[in-house]
Parts: sequence; structure tokens; C-alpha cells
Amino acid sequence: MKTHSRAIWAIDPTAKDPQTQLSVLKNLLAVTSGRTTSVIPVTVLAPEQIRVPSRILVQEQKKFRAITEKLIKSWYSAMKEPRIQAPVVLIQKKHSLNASVETLLNYATRTKAEMVALGTHGRTGMDRFILGSFAETLILKSRIPALIINPASRKVWPSKIDTILFPTDFSTASKEAFIKTLQLAFQIKASVALYNKLELVVPAPNFSLPYVDDPAVFFKEEKRSATRIAKQWVTLGKQKGVKVAYSIDETPFYTAEGIALAAKRLGADLIAMASQSTRVRAALVGSVARSVVRLAASPVWVLNSR
Repeated sequence: MKTHSRAIWAIDPTAKDPQTQLSVLKNLLAVTSGRTTSVIPVTVLAPEQIRVPSRILVQEQKKFRAITEKLIKSWYSAMKEPRIQAPVVLIQKKHSLNASVETLLNYATRTKAEMVALGTHGRTGMDRFILGSFAETLILKSRIPALIINPASRKVWPSKIDTILFPTDFSTASKEAFIKTLQLAFQIKASVALYNKLELVVPAPNFSLPYVDDPAVFFKEEKRSATRIAKQWVTLGKQKGVKVAYSIDETPFYTAEGIALAAKRLGADLIAMASQSTRVRAALVGSVARSVVRLAASPVWVLNSR
């Protein structure tokens, strides 16, 4: 029996290339193909986004809404997809990226949306630091699963999603996300590829690690432990009616790089992963989930463990 649900397609109406916005929609439709999920196009109009004073935006919001709704409809009307609902335009008068993200998430929570899908501009370095990123801020704040589409993402529409890559550290939070991923995989008839990246332990020169007498022994034990848990998760997938395979990566790549390469090697149509970042930690060193969003050529479904 199919269940009815809602998903948010977050849109930037000022985007120069609507094809990137449509890529988000097409990926969202593919991810929710196993259910009667309504897709709600939603945009947040803020003063800095459309470059007008907040006073004018508030005074003329009816006019701005009408223009924006017409523009958004023109992007997807030719698709004739019955699951797409009428556009929703939210007015946010503050000059604040955080406020815009919260406006969107408040609407998603109020409408009981199961997912928020949006694209990222793929900015890097100083440009990303100065301009900020709506998608990356949403990953940090959202308690609702987020489907993030990088401009480099492969288009999975109209073909179905066959393989979901699930990177894991086998933590409790990751297992909760894995169970949700199995539910999705069962609904859309996809298989799941478990991926675990072993962290190399190499003592620095002239520095003693009292708890590691021999790094090679420690590394071997870590692999043995990861393999044992991976096999348990494969069995869990079988119980849920989903084919699950696993791989333990011993290469020297950083975790996010390893995930992106694994997705490419396996031809993954979707990467599903838990985000366990706190705001402070993410601000200081970044999170694996945010790095994967920047690097991967596949859509990334992020489930925040908070």
C-alpha cells in the first residue's frame, strides 16, 4: 500500500540556470518514486536575494509573490507531473542567511514534510566563506532529511535509483540513518552499498602513543571489527527485504574523498549518510557530510542525527 507524504523542492528563483533547479526536482521525483509523495515548490524571498530594500519587499510582497509563482511554474509546467503542487512563496524581511533557512525549515516542519531537496552552487574556498551557503547552513540546522544536489550531479531522471551508497562509521546515529535508508531502498527497489573508511594510525616522529604499541596491529583489529559489524548490517538489510553489500576502504584518502570515489566506482545513484556535526565543530573543522556534498557527483541525502 502506497503512503501519501510531502516533500519540499526548495528553489532559488534568481538562479541564472533553471536547469540546475530542475535537476533538483528530477532527483527528488526519482527518490520518492515508490510513494504518492506530493512535491511542493517553495522559495524564500529575502531582501538581499532579489536586491531590494526590506521595506519595499514587505510593501510589495503581493506583486513579488505573483511574479515569482509565474516564473517557477514556467520552469516545470512542460513536465506535466501531477505530483507537483502549486508554488509557495515565503517572504523573509531580514538580511540573514540563517533567518532564510529557518523560514524554510519552519514551513517544512509545519507542513510535516518528510524531505527538503535543494541545490548547491558548489562554491569553494573564499567565495563560499564570504557568500555563505544556503544548502550547507540547512544541513547544519535541519532535523528533516535533506536531499542536496551538487551542480555536477548525474541526472537520475527518468531512470530509477538502483544503488544507494551508505558511508558509515557504524555509530548509533549512523545505524538509525541506515534503517531509514533501508526503508527508502525497499520502497524504490534499490540495493545498498555499505562503505566504511578505516582511519590510518601513523605515530608522529618522536611521539609515543601509549595505547597503540603497533599501529599495524591496531589497524588490523579495526578492520576485523568493521567487517564483523558490516556483516550484521547486511543481515539486517536482508531482514528488511533489501540487498546490502559492504566494502572496507584501506586506501590513504581522506574520508570525504574516499566516499566520492566509492560513489563513482560503484555508479551510485544516491549517497545516503548521517550528519553528526554540531555547529561549533562544523564551524571549526567542517563535517564529512558537507565535504561530500561539495565533492560528490551523486545526489546526497543527509539525515541529521540530532
